[in-house]
Amino acid sequence: MQLAFNSFIDRINKIDFKEGRDLAYLLLSPQLLEIKETDEFIVHGSEEYLIDKILDIQPFLDGRSKNFHRLGKYLESLLYIFFHNSDDYHLITSSLQIQDGKNTKGEIDFILEFIKDKTSIHLEVALKYYLQFDRASFIGPNGKDSLNEKINKLKNHQLKLCSNYRQLLPSKLIDLDLKPQLFIRGLLLFRLQVWEKRKNPNAHNEGWWCRYSEIDLIKDTMVCIVNDKMNWIYPFANLSFPLSPIEFKNQLEMKQKKDMSLMVVRTDKKGMLLDRGFVVSEHWPNQTKSLVS
Repeated sequence: MQLAFNSFIDRINKIDFKEGRDLAYLLLSPQLLEIKETDEFIVHGSEEYLIDKILDIQPFLDGRSKNFHRLGKYLESLLYIFFHNSDDYHLITSSLQIQDGKNTKGEIDFILEFIKDKTSIHLEVALKYYLQFDRASFIGPNGKDSLNEKINKLKNHQLKLCSNYRQLLPSKLIDLDLKPQLFIRGLLLFRLQVWEKRKNPNAHNEGWWCRYSEIDLIKDTMVCIVNDKMNWIYPFANLSFPLSPIEFKNQLEMKQKKDMSLMVVRTDKKGMLLDRGFVVSEHWPNQTKSLVS
């Protein structure tokens, strides 16, 4: 599995601009998790086809990440460009606010038509990173949101916006048989001690986490710090300055004082990609600061 994942990363790294690599990883990675009573949005097309399409739309993508500071909005922007220039989907509308007078009931991410069979799709998208805190809960790096809360919101609110507020939709949408579907990407992270005992972990959307006080558990690997949150989607390009565990520990001293949650990528000593994870504050998930590197 590790060799296959490294081969996959090598192919994506041949795309020579950040937004293209990010979009390719999003389109080609599996759903973060299966959610009961929801339908997964299936990205149609082979890897070769999708990468060729991304290269075709490079002028619309290149440099776009500089306009965003929030990963969710950046995700929506990448998918908007992909759908807007797609031969497989007709983009009917996006970021559609549902208004009842002065009250906003919610915002629909995308309304699409799959051209091949004329299926109308209400698509909700999400990009999330959750650390397993105990058996029953996964919590975000900033300690503020949880996987259970997100699933409930997706199932009971976002994916039901069209059915619950059909009378408030624009007239061109009211008569469409809209199928709610979900596109969710990101990472589920397990305690480092648990992660290293897992058999056949999914490197696409799984990883590990530990606290600053536990970084001595990181042994026999090299570590690259992902300093910019906007690189969380695809942190595997141009990995530079790999640190030994001792060097990594020294680098963390200042970040620890700021209660940062920090993404890191691990490689073996020959440079082969191993996995990625988060190092979090001793106070997480009850940290006083929500700063995330």
